[in-house]
Amino acid sequence: MADVTCEEFRELASELALGILPGRERAAALAHRDRCSTCREHLDALTTISDDLRTLVPDTEPPVGFETRLLDHLHARTRVQRRRRRLLATITAAALVIAAGLGGWSLGTLTQHQPPTAAPVSPSPRLLTATFTADHRDAGQAFAYTGTPPWIYMAVDTEHDTTTVSCQLQTTDGHLVTIGQFQLSNGYGYWGTPINLDPTTLATARLIATNGTIIATATFTT
Repeated sequence: MADVTCEEFRELASELALGILPGRERAAALAHRDRCSTCREHLDALTTISDDLRTLVPDTEPPVGFETRLLDHLHARTRVQRRRRRLLATITAAALVIAAGLGGWSLGTLTQHQPPTAAPVSPSPRLLTATFTADHRDAGQAFAYTGTPPWIYMAVDTEHDTTTVSCQLQTTDGHLVTIGQFQLSNGYGYWGTPINLDPTTLATARLIATNGTIIATATFTT
């Protein structure tokens, strides 16, 4: 592979950070990283987030076919073992939210919009996590990043047949804000967006159906 540009490096960086980039592309990307301090810092940030997310991979496997749908949507560049793909699916998605510029998106849907003005955040970025529950069972995971810009990403798997849900955040002082909508397919979906509030003040995230029913709730602890 020829020398890569900074733009090409950023397209490869998430898979490089996860260790799943094929050999020739990996070699070219590493050569560029060694020459470019800006891209090196970008990769370091992705690697830190990826390492944090690896510790959050659940013991149970996602629904059959999940990894194929997600990795195909994100244009995965290489085949990896089936078990490995299942473990890395959610991690890859979250890392690519950062690499893609933190724009709002969901599985099968790209939402075009301008990110909101970043809210004040913690000087030392952290990745906050919360588990979604629905009908008294685990139903997914939410991740909130306290860096600049702050963002939230979620993956949910419910038994509801609702196709469209709104995401409502509540802060510790009781403030409520609806940050957007995304689609579910057979009860599950994946979505992320920048947020215009300090993630360290998050108390809960709720997924609400169009009829007002609360589908799932996640409680953050800071």
